Amino acid sequence: SSRWQAGISEAEIVYECEVEFPYTRYLAIFLTKEPEQVGGVRSARPYYIYYALEYDPIYVHCGGSPESFAKIEDLMVADIDGLYSGAFWRYYETGKEAPNNLYTSLKKIRDAANYKGYRKLGNFEGYKFNDNNIYLSELDENTELANYINIKYNKENTTEYIYDKEKEVYIRKKDGELHIDENNNEQIIAKNILIIEVKREVLDNEGRLYLSTIGKGKGYYITNGEIIKVNWEKAGVKDRTIFYNEEGTELKLNPGQTWIQIISNTSEITIEEE
Repeated sequence: SSRWQAGISEAEIVYECEVEFPYTRYLAIFLTKEPEQVGGVRSARPYYIYYALEYDPIYVHCGGSPESFAKIEDLMVADIDGLYSGAFWRYYETGKEAPNNLYTSLKKIRDAANYKGYRKLGNFEGYKFNDNNIYLSELDENTELANYINIKYNKENTTEYIYDKEKEVYIRKKDGELHIDENNNEQIIAKNILIIEVKREVLDNEGRLYLSTIGKGKGYYITNGEIIKVNWEKAGVKDRTIFYNEEGTELKLNPGQTWIQIISNTSEITIEEE
């Protein structure tokens, strides 16, 4: 009932994480582009805050779990909350109902951030990117083919990526449907797909989750129809998650939109060569 979301195709990096069963939500990182509509804006969860803090961000949300409010205060997060800010509006033309129809824009967020006296420049270490498009098989003998990826979060929630060999990007699908951007009806694509395996626990009767964002673990890096196994490490709440190949060298990503899929031991992942 919240689909399709607006503005995601213009984000540099997008995370997908589980929330209460059977849903997942997106954390979109914007730096250079300013879509006129971004939404629907939903409530905060602690693990989204931990990933967002890697970018020294203005964290934008509407409400949140009690633990999220506590983390925002304890960690002094520069946030803009749709419960209290005039930078948001209800957009009814899509036919969506509250709470799925709350939108904002990057201009309004930046204006609200200026009003609140937040710093204009972030202080963070970004991911490392190649100057040109590189095939993993040129660098790593353990590379395998990955032209189709299916991530089954649960019986009602799947994410798929299908490799377009001509354009050298992955076409994204959600629950069997092509994933499009509500703003422009453009197909959402991914150049880089990072998969992070984390521990998961259900915390309460509402189904709120704990995801182990901090620590070490395993995962995958997928680009250009190829895949390698990786290890990840996030030392602290504000530290960037660093990805290493199996030889211990930090990854460099290819230029293009990056999707980071957070999965757990309850997720099922299928990777096919063709």
